[in-house]
Amino acid sequence: MNRTGLPDWLSDALPERAAAPTEIAEAARHQVETIGLPGLRDEEWRWTNLRAIQRGRFHAPSGVGADVEPSTRLPLDNPLRLRFVDGAFQGVPDDLPEGVAITALADADEATRAAAFSPKPAPSVENPNDALVTLNTAMAREGVVVDVAANAIVERPIVIEWLDGATESTMSHPRVLIRLGESASATLIEHVETVGEKPAWRN
Repeated sequence: MNRTGLPDWLSDALPERAAAPTEIAEAARHQVETIGLPGLRDEEWRWTNLRAIQRGRFHAPSGVGADVEPSTRLPLDNPLRLRFVDGAFQGVPDDLPEGVAITALADADEATRAAAFSPKPAPSVENPNDALVTLNTAMAREGVVVDVAANAIVERPIVIEWLDGATESTMSHPRVLIRLGESASATLIEHVETVGEKPAWRN
């Protein structure tokens, strides 16, 4: 297999503490450092070249651009917007529909955070195909948990907005957990936009 290793800047950026429970985060970090990034000879990555990440130099944003707004608005009727700016969750909206609970990953209890990073915290050394999931597990500090109660019919679309507005090349590794109760129904839409001047890497 074609191991590429981690670029020095990415290895140096691995945090001492992540959002995942300690045991899961440490296992993921060990696997990331052992496996590195997948290469073109790895089956699921034959058509995805990660050279731009290897040659780039991304880093965590120096600040949170909470005033960033998307340049386009999706034509939706009264959506419930969950906004991330430069990887940072901007808070739980006040007007949640009945049957919907939103929790910032940083505020979630241990069991919920474990569920967000399970069932496979890290790939085996023999199979690096999900190495970027493992990298996310090792590095995630922000995220959101969306719970929809059993039998709830959520009419408002839930829109997760991923906005990057930094003036420098930044990276983020957020984690999202969606849990729908039995017979529940909801529409989830992701809106991704870079409104800053530099490229951003969201894993």
